[in-house]
Amino acid sequence: ETGFKEALAVTNGVVAYIGHAGLGPSNNALGLCFPSSPGDLGIVPQALTIGKTDDGTPYPILPAAGVKWDILENGFAPKAKVVFLAACALDDNFVAQWHLQPGQALIVPVYNVPAEKQQMDLYKAALEWQYMLAQLANGKSVSEAVVGGNWAATQNGAAHSWQVIGDGSVNFRASKQ
Repeated sequence: ETGFKEALAVTNGVVAYIGHAGLGPSNNALGLCFPSSPGDLGIVPQALTIGKTDDGTPYPILPAAGVKWDILENGFAPKAKVVFLAACALDDNFVAQWHLQPGQALIVPVYNVPAEKQQMDLYKAALEWQYMLAQLANGKSVSEAVVGGNWAATQNGAAHSWQVIGDGSVNFRASKQ
């Protein structure tokens, strides 16, 4: 968890999270889980830690027994150029907690059958990320890399594809002096 947060703060970097999302009562992602950390720590944006009853009354959503949450009061504010997220149930509300600046991109899944709890095969996602990362390393833009990642997802028979949130023209080409 600490390493991931530190990586998000590196300017001009690329960060990937391929893991499990902490799910809320509606089976939507509340945060990112780091089960190898002591106490099963998770990162949760403040805005997603409040639920609502059927009549609209807000209530706090509590972590499962033994799980600790690191609550980010202002959501995710990465400095990294590119952030790749592969997890189940990443919905529009979760993605909205990523506050991107110009020149930043977020790569997230689009689930082919959203009604099936938005499942993600993390092994396939990791293979597709390797393909996209190689494309980025070869100077391709994020949008071009995602086209390649979607080709790899099709080849893998994945139940998802990938989309870019933010600036799809981001790349790591050396600037000409």
